[in-house]
Amino acid sequence: FVLFFILLFNFGIAAFLSVTTVFFRDFVHITPIITQAAFFATPILYTLELVPAEYHSMMRINPFFHVVNCFREPFYSGELASPINYVVLLLCSLSIFFLGFWVLKKNENRIVFRL
Repeated sequence: FVLFFILLFNFGIAAFLSVTTVFFRDFVHITPIITQAAFFATPILYTLELVPAEYHSMMRINPFFHVVNCFREPFYSGELASPINYVVLLLCSLSIFFLGFWVLKKNENRIVFRL
């Protein structure tokens, strides 16, 4: 269930980034910086309890936080993550998928001339 929505999310990101990279060649150099910032802003190597309480709301805004929780909770606590994590994962995955697909379809005729 979770892997399917991550697949949709990744397709949407890949479609959006591929079109963006065709039109803005320097975007290929910015992408690793954005990826690294997202990695450190997401509690992957550390748990939310290690972050000061005043930053918890900022961490919960990050959609990757909910993706990580959907994977982490079954392994660490033996129970499913909270339903809000699944709802946020569902909404983010579908919105990013449709955004990426829309950008790709809108620009598919112009991409050939920019390559």
